[in-house]
Amino acid sequence: MKASLEAAIKELKANRTILLLDDAATKCTGYMLCPAIAVSAEDITLMANHARGIVCAPLPESRVRELSLPMMTRNQGGDSPEFTISIEARQGVTTGISAADRAHTLRVLAATSQPKRDLVMPGHIFPLRAKSGGVLLRGAPAEAAVDLLSMAELPETAVMTQCLGASGELPSEEALLQTASDLSLKCIRLSAVISARLANESILERVAESHLPTFQNGEFRAICFRSKTDGAEHLALVAGEFPPKDDAKPILVRVQSEHRLGDLLGGKKLGNRERLHTSMQKINEEGLGALIYIRRPKTGRIYEQLLSGESKPNSASQLRQLGVGAQMLKQLGIKRIRLLTNSTREITAAEAFGIEIVSREPL
Repeated sequence: MKASLEAAIKELKANRTILLLDDAATKCTGYMLCPAIAVSAEDITLMANHARGIVCAPLPESRVRELSLPMMTRNQGGDSPEFTISIEARQGVTTGISAADRAHTLRVLAATSQPKRDLVMPGHIFPLRAKSGGVLLRGAPAEAAVDLLSMAELPETAVMTQCLGASGELPSEEALLQTASDLSLKCIRLSAVISARLANESILERVAESHLPTFQNGEFRAICFRSKTDGAEHLALVAGEFPPKDDAKPILVRVQSEHRLGDLLGGKKLGNRERLHTSMQKINEEGLGALIYIRRPKTGRIYEQLLSGESKPNSASQLRQLGVGAQMLKQLGIKRIRLLTNSTREITAAEAFGIEIVSREPL
């Protein structure tokens, strides 16, 4: 894993294209990827002929703000790619669609400090906002692309195209690896990027801890974590001794994302409060377990929740902010979990964060 990461970074430093395998998704998908700062017409042609997807430009949230790029839609789901309005170089292009024109636009996007002078909208390149915190916050291709460029000490604007088969289908992992071999492309798995960052850094700091007796659900130790990327505060309620004496023992764990209206009032459609209480009861009865409560300070507006009349699926929140929950579990010394959930959706990215889901137990 370490060798493949080092090889991929070496290729990026040399401004060559690599293949990123998104093994954190339900189905492994592939993306051709290279730095935007020195992308050539030949690189774009390679992607057009052998990857065949839309040419995107992943870049950090901070760079999106710096360039004043408006988002394509106002409210985007946490798992969805976050596209800005498409762009074009103001000068140096003709129709904008040729490989040379798109390569020029990408180089301008990566280098410009004056976007109003150098860029126009719409165009033929689709910038893609990567979340601050990278794969530690969201294990997705855009975040992995930006993280890889950061590791390579390159400007953090990438060129990325999803791989499609000759008939337009999503190729199998075997077919993706064969394409990489045929084109002499180095491969890197998204899980390897996650593991590399987890081994060296954390986006969470432990800021407060207190004994917390509750009226209905027993006594817990409450531990507050704060995100270094967005200041969001998250809560762990733990019962029993932590870190556990036996780190091989599966621990009962509930991961729940904040839903202000549902948490406050509950109800037939807003079952969040009931799920919280049921989870706390089960963990207290077990005598050893953790409730991981992930807050979403920039979303979850009460008026939207009131109009929708329902809570967001827990599985989606687990996938969206799996990195946050995994880092909280890691700091608590939890490696193997029995997950409290009614969802049957596969959480394939968990092992990339060093968390083994041994079993699922319904609420």
